[in-house]
Amino acid sequence: MPPDYSSHAIAEHTVALLMAINRKIDIAVRQVRSYNFEQKNLLGFDLVGKTIGIIGTGRIGSLMVKIMHGFGCKILAHDVFPKRALIEQFEIEYVDVVQLYRQSDVISLHVPLTHDTHYMLNEKAFEKMKPDVLLLNTARGAVVDTRDLIKALKRNLIAGYAADVYENEKGIFFKDNSEKGIFDDNLKTLLSFKNVLITPHQAYVTREALNNIAEITFGNIDCWAQGESCENELGYETLVL
Repeated sequence: MPPDYSSHAIAEHTVALLMAINRKIDIAVRQVRSYNFEQKNLLGFDLVGKTIGIIGTGRIGSLMVKIMHGFGCKILAHDVFPKRALIEQFEIEYVDVVQLYRQSDVISLHVPLTHDTHYMLNEKAFEKMKPDVLLLNTARGAVVDTRDLIKALKRNLIAGYAADVYENEKGIFFKDNSEKGIFDDNLKTLLSFKNVLITPHQAYVTREALNNIAEITFGNIDCWAQGESCENELGYETLVL
């Protein structure tokens, strides 16, 4: 298992995305900066009592369970390895992914990118969801099929999409493209939707997470330099997988 340096940061950013897209925070800020104080485009919904579907209950997904339980939400989860502690402490229900799609008011993705999760969220998945569902992705961009996502948004199959990741980030993210622009038509289309909110892979960017990264990195280097074993070292079995 990789070292844990930013689970809290990412879980908290996921909640920030949810609150922002639900309560139209980005739209409200742009309006107010233009001295427009109308409320007709700012309708959201209470989270209390809503059903939150969490796909992946590892470190980050487990924290999302804890946070959303605090909001008073009913929590459905899907994972190949259910956690009994989450069931006992937060009364979550593990279900198959189709049931999660059909019953959730909000769906939050917290799975690694693997052969099984690649394009997990595709046209067939979107067609099973509630039309007023909000989809959150702070996992990996390619867990969602961008082309199918765009089709779903155009067909109003989902109410909104908020993400900190994108499947084709290389050459775009982590740099300032404000002068030359971008040449990814799918990303341009996504950004044109009022019900899409995308941040630039910043979920881990907190003082605490960056300090953790530095400490873990220097600790790994010290172990290597001194010829000592390291708890973060990958074994042969892991490498060949």
